[in-house]
Amino acid sequence: MKYTLRINFIGLVWLTASISHAQTSESAVQRALLDDAPWSSARASAMAGAISPIANGIDAAYYNPAAIGGIRSQGSRPAIHRLYFPYFAAAVNEDTVKLNDDLSNAGDLNDPAIVEQILRARDGNRQYGRLSVIPSITFWRTMLSFVYDTQMAAASIDESSDEIDVHSRTEFGPSLGFSFATNDRTFALGLYLAYLEREEIQTTLPFATLNDPDLRKSAFKDGKAKYTGMPIHLGTLWTISKKWNPTLSLAFRNVGTTKFRASDTNNEDLEVEEDMTLGFGLSPALGKWGFLSFTLEASRLTDSDLATAKKLRTGLEFSVGDRFGSDAGLSLRSGYNNAGLSYGLGFNLGILGLNGSSFAEDVGVNNKRVIERRYVVNFAVNVADF
Repeated sequence: MKYTLRINFIGLVWLTASISHAQTSESAVQRALLDDAPWSSARASAMAGAISPIANGIDAAYYNPAAIGGIRSQGSRPAIHRLYFPYFAAAVNEDTVKLNDDLSNAGDLNDPAIVEQILRARDGNRQYGRLSVIPSITFWRTMLSFVYDTQMAAASIDESSDEIDVHSRTEFGPSLGFSFATNDRTFALGLYLAYLEREEIQTTLPFATLNDPDLRKSAFKDGKAKYTGMPIHLGTLWTISKKWNPTLSLAFRNVGTTKFRASDTNNEDLEVEEDMTLGFGLSPALGKWGFLSFTLEASRLTDSDLATAKKLRTGLEFSVGDRFGSDAGLSLRSGYNNAGLSYGLGFNLGILGLNGSSFAEDVGVNNKRVIERRYVVNFAVNVADF
């Protein structure tokens, strides 16, 4: 089955992003859930998100900025050691594959074939799609990038309801990250920040509104909300010993709670709560031909309302080659959290990198458990390896 996300998906996000704001019913069982990370990462999702002790490459910026510039000594290397152009990421769920086919074949966004797929959320066929493009450059321990990310989800709020929860978000803007490390790289501290413009909508619409062309057109025309904000992420890494590389990590995402300010005074500002994540990892070298990494994490530690089981996750990565983590020639990955099992593969051949994953996402409201399987693919060209 083909899980590529076609560019026509952007049109769907534009279409749903024009719907006015509303609140999800208190009786809702599930929701249209978007990913809080600024882009899709196949490596992170394959390991159930548990990569803060071993994050490297472009993933370090969000999952642990202390790893910007690398967490393993690789001897002498050029000042510019990463130049991703392009870096592309896409994510879908199983139901969205049919939606993408209809988007490719239908020319008009109001075409019944497209609307039919959105309305399938009423019958329990949740919709999800995402596209990320992040050109970036890393020199020494500094990273500059431009982030473009758009995602959309739709789901019926419960089995007996005619209401469909729709959530879409498009954000873009420049970002900067850097880290400092001791000479032996046993300790590192890093920071990543971005100035983002965001267009977002989160609404619950009656089936009749979506099904009626005039009502739908009116709803699509009104209500797109725009925001600007500056998320800041901090991270630390402490490698306790060179034997097996036991590592402690502490990451703070959206330090102090990120506020996205609305451009229109009629809309309320958005807040993204701080996420404190504590992690532990082991990464013993397998001679000179690979690494075996194990990670254990507890995230959202400041969220007292979230069930403990939803905070815990673990990951495993077996990589072949003398390069570590996301740079390895071949990687096999797996992870587990409260939502279920995740897994994936990674390849690097010369300047080309390709990663894919399948992961379980809990889209239940509050502490309800509703599982959805999603798929991610990353494709990157690291011009600096040329």
